[in-house]
Amino acid sequence: MNQILKTLQENEIYEEGKAYPYHKCRLQKGGFKMNYVEDNSTRAVMVNVLKQIGVKLYNGEISNAMQISRPAAMCTSLSVLECIAHDHVYTDFLKEAASSDPLRQMQLVCAHMISGLHYNSSKLFTKAPLEPTLGETLQLQKSDGTKFLAEQICQNPPIASVIMIGPDNCYRQYHSHQVKVNLNKNLNSLVGRALGEQTFQFKDSEIVSELAEIHIDGLLVGDRAFHYKGKVELLNKKQNLKAVINFNYQSEGHIAKISNTISSLFGGSKKKNENVLEKDSFDISIYKISQNGNQKDNDDCQACISKGNGNWLAFLQFDGKLFWKIDDHNETWSPDEKLLSSDSTFRLDRQLIQKNKIEEAQKEKIRIEAEDQKFKKLRSSSKK
Repeated sequence: MNQILKTLQENEIYEEGKAYPYHKCRLQKGGFKMNYVEDNSTRAVMVNVLKQIGVKLYNGEISNAMQISRPAAMCTSLSVLECIAHDHVYTDFLKEAASSDPLRQMQLVCAHMISGLHYNSSKLFTKAPLEPTLGETLQLQKSDGTKFLAEQICQNPPIASVIMIGPDNCYRQYHSHQVKVNLNKNLNSLVGRALGEQTFQFKDSEIVSELAEIHIDGLLVGDRAFHYKGKVELLNKKQNLKAVINFNYQSEGHIAKISNTISSLFGGSKKKNENVLEKDSFDISIYKISQNGNQKDNDDCQACISKGNGNWLAFLQFDGKLFWKIDDHNETWSPDEKLLSSDSTFRLDRQLIQKNKIEEAQKEKIRIEAEDQKFKKLRSSSKK
């Protein structure tokens, strides 16, 4: 039996205070250690790239770092489309949600989202995914009949159209994937924000969800740490349910860092706060809202009916029952049996990177991007 389904069916009890195992790449201070696998060559390439574009970034001439072409030496063999699929690898939660009552359905959708947060970091480490070309597609499947389909529909800004279909069409998940990435002016950290919403559609209801914000530290110096931050809301209008996921990561400001450094120089130390939350922890509240109370932060029109918490590198529990643990395994995606010629897996630069032929991959990547620009100009001229 699948470990996730086993955990859910046996209603494993959450033990408060128990040390549940973390992901092996977790930093002691919290967050995913992206340089757990040492890769000095990739960091050296990134330093050179940031030097070249640093002035433009500082002056605000580049509004979205996702539009910057990345050298093959910085890239893994995975495309952005494959990374989107990895966000949704724990599909068993959605399969069970399709036949669950509204409250449990909301809990399971939250579990689906939380359980996949670590997956891309575990595949990428310090590498970046390949940018899809316009019209590039991806077709994936699972043995139970689940399908994942994606297509790059815009290049500037980069947007992908995504749909996932459960076995026997028991659910659908769809959204337009667009991420805006801003580098801080010190060039050592970045913030990524997903624009828009995703929809989980079931037979009798649908849940609309925001997407989590990411924060990466240590691009140039220090441990490269991956975090999720901020608040994510999920709304089921038909059932008048709302879930709020609060990620407890707070980036330490420049002034605070200077203050702590000065304090340590003079023998001082930061006051210990026993209630300090782990940087990779989160809490979830699910509310029953009145029909006119679906406005954000309208406390007068909502009653909390379920509470959960956990750590996206360890576990998730709701109301004293475990829903997911980091050592739970789920079937991964496989290529569909009949692929379009535009599928990401057919890209030659991707195949060359897999073989570690980086110089050849760079030449092919440049060729692909030049061809993409040529077609873009042709499309623009035909509209005039």
